[in-house]
Amino acid sequence: MKKFGLAPQDPTYTALFNACSNSPWPEDGLKRANGLRQLMIEKDHQPNLVTFNAMIKAYAKCGDLQTAFSVVDEAIACGHKPDGYCYSSLLIACASDRQAGFKHAIEVWRMMRRRKVVIPQTYHYNLLLRIVRDCSLGDEEYMQQVIHRSEVSSVVGERSNRETRLMRSNEPFRTDVSHQGIQSTAIDSVKEERTDFALQKFESTPGSLQGPYVTSGASVFDMEVPNLLNPRAQFRDLVSLEMPKSPAERLALLGGLPGVLSHMAKDGAQPDLKTFTILLETVSSEPEMESDLLATMMLNNVKPDVDFFSLLIRKRNLRKDYFGAKDVLRLMEKVGLKPNIRTFGCLAMGCCHKENAIQLFTEIEKAGLVPTTEIFDILVYQSNWDFNYKLHLLVAMKSYSVLPNENLIQKLESKIRAARMLVVKKERGELVPDFCREERFGKNFQKFVAFYKTWLLSTNLELDVHPWARFVQPTPVIQEDDYKNTAQTTEKGQH
Repeated sequence: MKKFGLAPQDPTYTALFNACSNSPWPEDGLKRANGLRQLMIEKDHQPNLVTFNAMIKAYAKCGDLQTAFSVVDEAIACGHKPDGYCYSSLLIACASDRQAGFKHAIEVWRMMRRRKVVIPQTYHYNLLLRIVRDCSLGDEEYMQQVIHRSEVSSVVGERSNRETRLMRSNEPFRTDVSHQGIQSTAIDSVKEERTDFALQKFESTPGSLQGPYVTSGASVFDMEVPNLLNPRAQFRDLVSLEMPKSPAERLALLGGLPGVLSHMAKDGAQPDLKTFTILLETVSSEPEMESDLLATMMLNNVKPDVDFFSLLIRKRNLRKDYFGAKDVLRLMEKVGLKPNIRTFGCLAMGCCHKENAIQLFTEIEKAGLVPTTEIFDILVYQSNWDFNYKLHLLVAMKSYSVLPNENLIQKLESKIRAARMLVVKKERGELVPDFCREERFGKNFQKFVAFYKTWLLSTNLELDVHPWARFVQPTPVIQEDDYKNTAQTTEKGQH
């Protein structure tokens, strides 16, 4: 563009900022985004709202939360009003801060509510739930600030509309993004009787929430449970509130599953499959909560897909419920869904015995698939100290022509070193675990090591694929005859 004397316009800058946000290397994307922003400043180019949103998204995905909020302030100073896309980009920025992203998301959400310019849509709620799942709240002092601000907001809400409008017009769009390390304490004293009562009502009372999205449960606005989404939340019955350390505890601060769905119903935001998929990873691991979630999905006419069931298998395996995870496969068959390789990868997380792996391979072959390196990597981890199991996995890898990756080799090498240390301790008469004293442990270990050395020499290592390899296209080869024909055609055209 410089060679042709063309000046870049908003669409050009927007496309370049979008490219920065999609970079597989956040540091490189952030460096290029800073360069673009500096170029716009040097050229005294004032971007439109679309370009501002692309800038916010670029800094959000590259993890620069402070600059993302600064760009919003800059857009407001230029006379732009933040739209739904702007708020979604800010929520993406909050998601980049794992230590205090939940805190920043609540600030952004309350700002969106106070300005009353944008009504949260389904994708806003999905981003908020993603932050609940992945990000902590920050420091303990913020918990007290949340309660104090909620009490103040209930008083402010009683002022006249004129005073409220004046307050909103002068309100800066900024949040404090500085944070300290999170302290891991539990949220364990929040009126358990009331919370249990709310969950029971959610299970048993139909049609008490407004809208078609939830058909059971008392309205979260009528229950005295913590709900940070409610701008006039009351915490008078709160005994104590400590730092939440799990996604389920952070979800409880939003009123739990009934509270979130109640707010979505009020805003007219229909929960979709992504909403319930994130909720599945966020709610507690009790089977009752899974049943409630599945029932709520059916009531909202949302059908689970293969990925949802795969996550359900993973969740059950994480709580050591392997047989419950296998039941999901039968449930998938009933609803007419076929498992994919990711489904079997999640199922492999519960294969702690050799027999489980053999059955897994049978089911994978039945589905017309082939085990991948990632599945073998999971199985190697699950085999733990069972070297007979590990030997079977190496033989299976050879039969399926699956190459190991560096991670898998490191797991094997680490376990071999640890086993050798146990053998040495046993020979010295030192204290070792009971399984190490069994005669079959030593035999299986020696047999595995002998096969492993031969296997390692006869196999190749699977190399990591460059993120841009899929975009590479072969360079066309121009033959000499083709060049001559093109030259002759050009000469004839000139004559």
